[in-house]
Amino acid sequence: MKRYLTRALMAIILTGLLVAHVLDYFVIPYMDDLENTLYDSRIRLTAPRGEDPRIVILAIDEETLETQGHWPFTP
Repeated sequence: MKRYLTRALMAIILTGLLVAHVLDYFVIPYMDDLENTLYDSRIRLTAPRGEDPRIVILAIDEETLETQGHWPFTP
């Protein structure tokens, strides 16, 4: 019974600390780094592979801005 109470108390304390961190009562060091690493890993494992033809990277240089004006360009 004592072992069960110790585990339950530890779980309650850990949960309280994590909730306090999420609510910005205090900052747990390296927690944001851990969260970002886990998020990146999840995206790498679940994201579809290959190129998506709907995505286009458009680079607009200074010369084009000077001749065409600001975005959106008008004909």
